[in-house]
Amino acid sequence: MPKFIYNKFARDVIPEVIEKTDKELPIRILEQEEYKDAAPKEEDEVELADILELLHAYFERKSVSSTVN
Repeated sequence: MPKFIYNKFARDVIPEVIEKTDKELPIRILEQEEYKDAAPKEEDEVELADILELLHAYFERKSVSSTVN
């Protein structure tokens, strides 16, 4: 079976959820200095913009005001 490497942030309880499926999840906590290098790159900005657009649509549908523009 092929092994995939995803250099992504895992937040909240995501690692615990994956581990409950009996899948291997090697993780590590970044050092403070590493966070600068791990900040989103230009190619990630489009993905982040898509996520923001989805959030705006969700809040609009739920009639919740958003202060992020």
